[in-house]
Amino acid sequence: RVFNRKKDSFELVIPSGAEIPGSGIKDTIQSIIKGNNEHFLLNGQLGFYIWDPVKRESVKSYTNLDKKDLSFSEGKQKFLFDENKFRFAFEDKQGHYWAQFEDGILHMIDPLNNSIQKLTFGEGLPDLSNMPKDSEKLMPIFQNLSGIWFLIYDSFLTEFYGFLYYKFETNSFTYYDGKFNDRKNLMSSRFYRMIEDQTGLLWLGTRPNFYKESPKRRKIEQFKHDVNNQLSIPSDSIYELLEDGKNRLWIGT
Repeated sequence: RVFNRKKDSFELVIPSGAEIPGSGIKDTIQSIIKGNNEHFLLNGQLGFYIWDPVKRESVKSYTNLDKKDLSFSEGKQKFLFDENKFRFAFEDKQGHYWAQFEDGILHMIDPLNNSIQKLTFGEGLPDLSNMPKDSEKLMPIFQNLSGIWFLIYDSFLTEFYGFLYYKFETNSFTYYDGKFNDRKNLMSSRFYRMIEDQTGLLWLGTRPNFYKESPKRRKIEQFKHDVNNQLSIPSDSIYELLEDGKNRLWIGT
């Protein structure tokens, strides 16, 4: 739906299960992400669609209607993923599309030259064969001007096993185990929020702990609630983090 300010009402644009205009595909849109320019990424159950909000139609579609080799075409021709469980897609700051699947597989798409790169653990992504079998799940958590941070987690989103950082300049991934030199505690925490402050430090909100990480120094510091210290954080469950314009860190517990 789209909100019409003049009429002060909502207008139905794509009914659930209906054909996506311009694509020739019937799908149900589950989320909408704003692209770098004026277009949107519509994430459906079958794939995602590059949406022109002015023309109100899809100009490109990337779906997994069948298991063909990866290829690319425009209009009502589809880019066909060879995976079954599409989850969602987003656009990075360099204009690449990232399509994520439930089994941890990523596709990175360059729409300018139509190149497609399939990334799996051990092939394009770091080899994490020593990790638990159900840990091969990825979630993009935020991107900065230099790259994208991905969270590695289990099937139930109850435990996480570290991070992958994709650097735009080198087109490569770096693996961080989340605790660097101390693997206990953080690996069994439930992850909620991660931000990067103006100095490049990473702040992680989890349950039951709060952390400050310095990837360059490979050092981590833990903050915990102390009943005997009124200046300690009020709770060990950190649900939200935000840095304001005065470089102050706001913590939601």
